[in-house]
Amino acid sequence: MNKRTTVVIGGSRFKRLREQLAEREGITDEQRAAAARRIDEAERLRTVELVPPASYAVCSEIWILGLRNTSRGYAAALGACWRGGNHPGVAYSSCSHDPKTFGQAVLDTLHERGITLDEVLEAGAVAHQLLAERVHPVKEVDELAAFFEAPAP
Repeated sequence: MNKRTTVVIGGSRFKRLREQLAEREGITDEQRAAAARRIDEAERLRTVELVPPASYAVCSEIWILGLRNTSRGYAAALGACWRGGNHPGVAYSSCSHDPKTFGQAVLDTLHERGITLDEVLEAGAVAHQLLAERVHPVKEVDELAAFFEAPAP
């Protein structure tokens, strides 16, 4: 079974907003609570479940791209792993199964929504790590390490 996780697109931005709100002077408790609710709602809308694709080939192609071209590779990883609402709406198959084209399409779509490159990279790094774990399972790495650490007969 594929590992699942959630990520908040722009999570560090929401953290900064909460810190600024806590430090802000001259506002009432009611205004502070209303602002906190708006931050919570915006964060909820940008919370995404990430699940690696079932296809090993797709995972490995996108993972390799992420090693060579971080912005497109991480955007592609994010788009491929994204589940649920607010999906970028770009299908890997619509990009001729080309990870670089797919990453560019996801990046452009998210940019049009006001999501910054830094925010894509932050969330995309989490998605890329999920792909790495799918391409190179921990069990496989542990078995290989044990083989090389085994004493000679």
